[in-house]
Parts: sequence; structure tokens; C-alpha cells
Amino acid sequence: YLRAWTMPRSQEVDGLVSYMLGTVRVSRFAVLYPETESGNDYLDRFSAAARAGGGTIVGKQVYRPGASAQSLLAQVEKWRGRDTNPDAIFIPDRLADVEELV
Repeated sequence: YLRAWTMPRSQEVDGLVSYMLGTVRVSRFAVLYPETESGNDYLDRFSAAARAGGGTIVGKQVYRPGASAQSLLAQVEKWRGRDTNPDAIFIPDRLADVEELV
């Protein structure tokens, strides 16, 4: 019998945002998220938690699952080249799908 235990999304996101704001001391975030139900849920939860903690969402962009790393990197470069320039980018996806970005 095997069971994977995970924490609820709200707890996961709240912990991450708290760590980023309090320990890492960054407050300008961008969210690059997959066009899925969970991607949209993470966007909403992360945005709400960041705002509640005093952070700002300076950019957000959806992508289709399976999008090339090149197209995702192009979006990151757009953010870096404008006033958007986030301190950190939240990507709520499987590592295997975005590992070229990390």
C-alpha cells in the first residue's frame, strides 16, 4: 500500500510566498502558468497571497501545456526588457515540463 502525502495548495502557496517575501526579500513577481485548471488555481492563489503579504504581481502569462522552452524563455526576456522586470518568476508546473527554464 502506497500513498503520497502532499500539503494543500493553499498551504504550499502561502508558505512559498511567505518565504519569498520574508526570507529572500523579493516582492515583484511574475507568474508563467500552464493553461490548465490547476495552473489557473495556482495563479489565483499565488496572486492573492502575494498581494496580502505586500507583494506585487508585475506580469502574468499563460502557456499551453507542451509549449517549447524557447517560447517560454521569450516571455521571460520580454519581462526583463521592460519595467516589469520581476524579482522572481513563479511557474506552477511539473519540473519535467519546464526543466530547461530552471
